Amino acid sequence: MSIDALVARVKRLSVQKATLVDGLPPNAQAWSYELKWDGYRILATKSGADVRLISRRHQDWTDAFPSVAAAVAKLDAEECVIDGEVCALDENGLPSFQLLQQRERGKKDIVFVAFDLIWQDGEDLRGQPLEQRRAAIEQLMSSARGSTLILSQQLEGDPARLLALARERGLEGLIAKQKGSKYVGERASTWLKIKCKRRQEFVIAGYVPLLGHKRAVGGLVLALHDEQGFYFAGKVGTGFSEKARYDLAELLERASADQPVARDIPRAAGQVRHCQPKYVCEVEFTEWTSGGHVRHPSFQGLRADKRPDECVREVPQPARAVAPSEPLAKPVRASQRGVNKGTKRGVEVAGVSITHPQRVLAPLSLTKLELARYYEAVAEWMLPHVQGRPLGLVQHRKGSDSGVYLAHDAAFGPHELKRMQVPLRKKTGHYLVIEDVAGLVSLANFEIIEVHGWMSRENDLEHPDRLVFDVDPDEALPWKDVVAAAEYVRDQLASLGLTSWPRVTGGKGVHVVVPLEPSMSYRDGLEFARAFAAHLQQSEPGRFVTQTGAARRKGKVLLDVLRNARASTAVESYSTRARPGDPVCVPVSWQELKRGGAVPFSVERVLKRLRATGEPWREYWGTPNRVRGRPG
Repeated sequence: MSIDALVARVKRLSVQKATLVDGLPPNAQAWSYELKWDGYRILATKSGADVRLISRRHQDWTDAFPSVAAAVAKLDAEECVIDGEVCALDENGLPSFQLLQQRERGKKDIVFVAFDLIWQDGEDLRGQPLEQRRAAIEQLMSSARGSTLILSQQLEGDPARLLALARERGLEGLIAKQKGSKYVGERASTWLKIKCKRRQEFVIAGYVPLLGHKRAVGGLVLALHDEQGFYFAGKVGTGFSEKARYDLAELLERASADQPVARDIPRAAGQVRHCQPKYVCEVEFTEWTSGGHVRHPSFQGLRADKRPDECVREVPQPARAVAPSEPLAKPVRASQRGVNKGTKRGVEVAGVSITHPQRVLAPLSLTKLELARYYEAVAEWMLPHVQGRPLGLVQHRKGSDSGVYLAHDAAFGPHELKRMQVPLRKKTGHYLVIEDVAGLVSLANFEIIEVHGWMSRENDLEHPDRLVFDVDPDEALPWKDVVAAAEYVRDQLASLGLTSWPRVTGGKGVHVVVPLEPSMSYRDGLEFARAFAAHLQQSEPGRFVTQTGAARRKGKVLLDVLRNARASTAVESYSTRARPGDPVCVPVSWQELKRGGAVPFSVERVLKRLRATGEPWREYWGTPNRVRGRPG
């Protein structure tokens, strides 16, 4: 689609707006939280190398922010429409609308904060759930170069504490988005704004000259709009720079009016120079007076992206009255519900119909529906690990205790997964690839309990982006010895300049994972891993062994590196394991590994932990390694 055709489509839609509420919503688990960014709302529209920056009023602002347009042009998408905010950041990296007003147009320190993706490569994403759109924009923004494009982060932790921190740092507030919600393109209760301070837009109905300076603004007359037209809402005389006072006077003088344009402007304000209701400004204030005027206002800047008739008094809705239509279901063990039989009646999760939702997936105690809801809930953390990798999957049909490992044969798989042909040694493999939340959820419908993936992704298949060292201990080995072995692996990797991260596998083993810059071939990666393991066995023969067999491993740790071979797989982060107790393969920090003990993370425990503390591998994605040395 040409850029003109795509822009025409964009101009037919409206951006989604958040409903102002008086506090945090109930049922915190049903919402995700982001900062409320303070800037100009923009739909960044890209087709090929052409980019247009379209304002919420459908004006073309491309020329105003050329550095943003240039950065969007470099994104790895043929077509996209990104919803976001053009902002200026202060010295602490926090958004400042006043600073944005002071910037010269086109300055390179302007940033674009992306928070939603509503169109990509011919597909309208507005009907997809929030998590699916979030996964798509995260993947797209991973191709951003430089510091002009920023992804609005989903905030982790207690929402009350997040709001308190935003207030302490002088930020405008938070945006709460209902999990599973669609992009509706209007003001809706699925997006909420919780403000730390009172701010809104007003129409400028006139000004009072600065005492002794006829060509400078001393104060602005503010107005709002209702069904009868414009009405007086107070005056603001602070917050102006000296330059702004003169610039505003010159601007407003060109829009002068002989008569008041808003009703109820006090007669005592005889020095008011009235003007046409053409310009909108943003004002911060402490409260409304009983007469409906702002108290202790401070001018923040002009709003070229708002219409005068949009300036109505914002009245917060009671947060307790806002209830999500589909609250996030907490995974519950089947035994707690007394479920023993399946039913053919389908239940929809993330757009995927789950048949026989109450069938128990032995050896887990979860039903198909509970596993589907787990995949939906964990998607934002799991997708970055698994997206784009050719998969090996463990399926347990009709609750069978014995599983079947399925790889390079995609005929069986759900249609929500992408098919990918991969040349193997003697044939062509037909693999399945997860792209989004629906793909994850569809695994539960096919009774797939374990998800294993290649060391590389489809966009660079022959170059692994990680190495996995499997610390697989003798079952009798104490947990402290397992941790010590994993730490020794870490330290030896560090001596070669390689940063590594641990994850518990759902049993007693530990994976030590090295994120790689995808430049080394599988052959070189496996050769390095084998040499490294041999070096550790030689250095610590009483601790490590590199050959399989129970007799060899007795009292020791098997350091398995064969997962790094081409077409081999490792269990993916946040995948459940086909074992009693509903265990999960979970990334952890090195400190957490030491103090966590050998008790596996269950489905319920891992979700509770992620909501409380967030992703422990936050820095993993920004620390790719390049293998330069050799062990020994």
